Amino acid sequence: MKLDDATLAVCQWRYALIQPALAAPKRSAERTQIVRDIAGREHVSPKGRRERVGERTLQEWITRFEERGGFAGLVRQKRKGHGEAAVIVTRKWDRAVALDEAAKHRIGHELRQYVRGLRKANESLSFIEPLAALKLRELTRAAGFEADDATLTAICAVPYNLIQAERDFKGVGTFKNDRSTYEHAKPRIQRSRAGLAPNDIWVGDVHPVDILYQRADGSTATLRGIAWLDLATNGLHVTWIALEKGQGGVRNTHVIRSFAAAVAAWGAPRALYLDNGSEYNWAEFINDALKLLDAQGRRIVGDLAPWAERRSNIVKAMPYNAQAKPIENIFGVLERKHFSAIPGWIGGDRMRKRTQNHGREPDPFPGTVAQLVALLDAQVAMYNAMPQVGRALAGISPNDALRTAIEGGWRGTAVNPDALRVAFSTEEVRQVTQGCVRHKGLWTSRELQEYQGDTVTLLVPKYEDWVRLPVRDEAGRIFTYVERDTAYGILDPAGAREADARSRAHGRGVAALDRSAPDIDRLTERQKLARQLLPAPAQPAPIARLTGSAEAEDIALNAGFSPDAETDRARKQRLVQEREEAAATARREKRRATLAKIQANSAATGGAS
Repeated sequence: MKLDDATLAVCQWRYALIQPALAAPKRSAERTQIVRDIAGREHVSPKGRRERVGERTLQEWITRFEERGGFAGLVRQKRKGHGEAAVIVTRKWDRAVALDEAAKHRIGHELRQYVRGLRKANESLSFIEPLAALKLRELTRAAGFEADDATLTAICAVPYNLIQAERDFKGVGTFKNDRSTYEHAKPRIQRSRAGLAPNDIWVGDVHPVDILYQRADGSTATLRGIAWLDLATNGLHVTWIALEKGQGGVRNTHVIRSFAAAVAAWGAPRALYLDNGSEYNWAEFINDALKLLDAQGRRIVGDLAPWAERRSNIVKAMPYNAQAKPIENIFGVLERKHFSAIPGWIGGDRMRKRTQNHGREPDPFPGTVAQLVALLDAQVAMYNAMPQVGRALAGISPNDALRTAIEGGWRGTAVNPDALRVAFSTEEVRQVTQGCVRHKGLWTSRELQEYQGDTVTLLVPKYEDWVRLPVRDEAGRIFTYVERDTAYGILDPAGAREADARSRAHGRGVAALDRSAPDIDRLTERQKLARQLLPAPAQPAPIARLTGSAEAEDIALNAGFSPDAETDRARKQRLVQEREEAAATARREKRRATLAKIQANSAATGGAS
């Protein structure tokens, strides 16, 4: 026998109760009395309850022990046909429908398939029951069972337990129609933050703050918080964005500006864990910079964290995977414990009508955006200073965690703000025209005015308007920073002085190039080349000679060319004579034709003229 602990305990308890009776002879008065005495007392069951056992139950246990193999007879017996359905659809339907067993089982299978399809389609239970009953009536009548509608309705009721037995198929509907709920319920792994140092991994996210404020035009809105969470300390850095009406959502420029502010405050991170939103597309611009920082950290400190070398130090979260981002829970803590104390808090429901408003719209924050931002910053600072329970910090605050790391020798990686500006820029090739390049206007510098190349590459900022733009030459080297060109008045003397300075700068560029290369005599070098070149090959004898028209030959003759072996003078005289003879013949033929025409006209008119 394969017995679990609970079943074994029940068997041992039953055996202990009937053991005195088993010692007495079968069917004896002594055994009968012992059974009566056992039944008259309370006994502590394996479940810890005090209960009585009847005489008939004790007699049955004794019989099963003696006739069914001893101890095995005390195990609860499974019913005959265990594991098989007791009914096909319902007892009422099974008895009333006069069909063969195969037809009934087929109807039962089709009905269950129909119910599974409804559960998969996320149909509500209040509709599944009548729909299933209607389907059962259709299947029963289609199988050949004849009955009136009232009879079929009475016997084709579908019980709740049949519908509930197919509840597993609801998970398919959840997967297809509610991915957020499905992802929340699916199995997950555990991850540990053990061994992480500050700035090893930042988690970035954008959160709409549940506090209404009023714009200058009278409309209400909520701020957006661009937050960065340090996984080692749970420290939080937030930049607040007030969007204008019709502006849409948070843009790349907002996120880049927030990231630069966080780097200025904390130092550079080694890896970023970001959402899949389009506002985080900028992160690809600094992936190389992050990997460089990571490699430098490994060389200086050693094994900074227990993870394998990644192909990219920027990780994108999977869709509908909020549980994998601890920053989502921190936003909830901020809203409930900190932001809820600020006037204008709506708790995630913009249309919430608070009791004190008597059904009116929620009141916005009674102050300016700057005042609201100051209060929010104070609440975030309070969050960073307060102890936190849980596995991450175990009762200390984010500030305490950072302080412990610093005392243990940790140091951050500072980044020059100019390096961040260059990292968050795009390269655009521009034509150099008269010492200037175009980018929303003209830009120039003395170095660009000296530049003799045709094109340069501008580094255009992504998140702020720069006063000066870095410029790369055709070799990829940053050689100057251009500024916006200035327009001068027509009679302004400063314009003349600037024009002269630019002319001299351009001349210096030419002179610099002149000095950097040797002077070479072109004619001398060409003569050297000519002596090395092979002469043209001699022409072979022609296969045939082609002659042109008389006019073409005359033109060639007058141009100084002689296609025949005759002398030029004789050929010219012959050509002139031939043309004169041809012209005389043409004149005679024309006079003859004209005379014939006159005679014909005279004959037609009867000699009148």
